[in-house]
Amino acid sequence: MSALRLGLRRFFFALAPVAPAIRLRRLLALWTAAYVAVRLPHVEELYCRAVLNDAMLYRVVDASPPAPALVLALVGLLALALVSACGRRGAGAASFAVACLFGLLVALEATTPRAYAALALIQWLLLGFAPGPPRRDARGAPRVAPRWATRLLALQFASVYAFAGLAKLCSPTWRSGAAVLYATRSPDYGGHLLSASVPLDEASARVIAWLTIVVELGVAIGLWRPRTRRWAMAAVVALHLGIALSLRISLLFHALMLAHLVLFTATSAAPRREEAAGA
Repeated sequence: MSALRLGLRRFFFALAPVAPAIRLRRLLALWTAAYVAVRLPHVEELYCRAVLNDAMLYRVVDASPPAPALVLALVGLLALALVSACGRRGAGAASFAVACLFGLLVALEATTPRAYAALALIQWLLLGFAPGPPRRDARGAPRVAPRWATRLLALQFASVYAFAGLAKLCSPTWRSGAAVLYATRSPDYGGHLLSASVPLDEASARVIAWLTIVVELGVAIGLWRPRTRRWAMAAVVALHLGIALSLRISLLFHALMLAHLVLFTATSAAPRREEAAGA
């Protein structure tokens, strides 16, 4: 038990550079701004209509949709919070503010929000506990802090691939390759670039399905070992590039996932011994 406790303490509370969390916060701020920007032309349709409105907020609160001016005011407050989150002071508190404002905006959407919006919301909450700027101390060396918040961010990211891979592994439709055929031939997702131009038979679909399962499970494990980390990061890029070239899935999803790779990049010349012990 003492060895387990020591290992957990080292995994979560060892000192590590703060730069990865700062970079993720800035990338997530850009991503959040893009998420909101593509919805601004459709404010009335997405947030203010009274019919066919399946917003999450109205499942728990009996209220009427807001006026467009109120939605735009909420967007303005969110923009200010995003700028503050990227600043040198109060980045943690501003991250909590972003989480609250972004969460309210997502809850007001008339359609069921995308799963990646929920992931972004969780990450904003965790970033509220992560260190803010500066990235270097008074001596010019990389600033370090206990890494528990960054570890939680990385665990949340890796768990997406772990659970996706396990779910596919337990699915007969995926193990047979039928899920790949359904997706590439679906009128909603298929017929896009590669899936529209490259014919896919059952054998090829089965190979792609198993490759996807192996990559997702491999990524969830490989990101944590220094020796396999670069391979796992390359696999993440290849996986999302393949999906983007084959299926009609929002580029915002791919951008959000790829942004998390900054959590696993080397940011300082820390001793190899500590990296191997704590990674």
